[in-house]
Amino acid sequence: MMILNKKIFFVGFLFLVACASVHQNQESAECNMRLGLAYLTQGEIEHAYRKLQLAVTQAPSDPESLSAMAYYYEYLGENEKARRWYRRAISQAPGGKTYNNYAVFLCKQKEYQHAMRAFDEAFKDPNYLTYKTYRNAGLCAYSFHDLATAQPLLQKALKYYPNDEEIRKLLF
Repeated sequence: MMILNKKIFFVGFLFLVACASVHQNQESAECNMRLGLAYLTQGEIEHAYRKLQLAVTQAPSDPESLSAMAYYYEYLGENEKARRWYRRAISQAPGGKTYNNYAVFLCKQKEYQHAMRAFDEAFKDPNYLTYKTYRNAGLCAYSFHDLATAQPLLQKALKYYPNDEEIRKLLF
């Protein structure tokens, strides 16, 4: 009986250590991702890459880190690499935030139909119906002169955040 209790204790201890390690890796990945993006905004490309790569290594299925790496490549103008990273992020977490990020990228690539389909996927996530999604989708539609689509999206964005001056100027 004593040996069985020791085995159970040992297995439980290993489980706790493994869980703590996973949690620590996730926190480290988030920290490195944020540092990488901060470096990127400062134009520190090499530092940004190292931190973002470390974040992806620490949490290879984290959609935030994967999307950050996609944004890094988008920033550099390496759009095919960015596309692959965005798709990888979607494959790990096909939720509203991930689709919204990808849709914005597609809109910048002048892929309007694909962008709007990605926004539609973002709208399906009830946990991510945010001002940003409506705003981004509306501005994308507006940039392609699709006013019939843009107007209701921008009006929904205003319901979430009525002080958005850019949207108010477009609508009124």
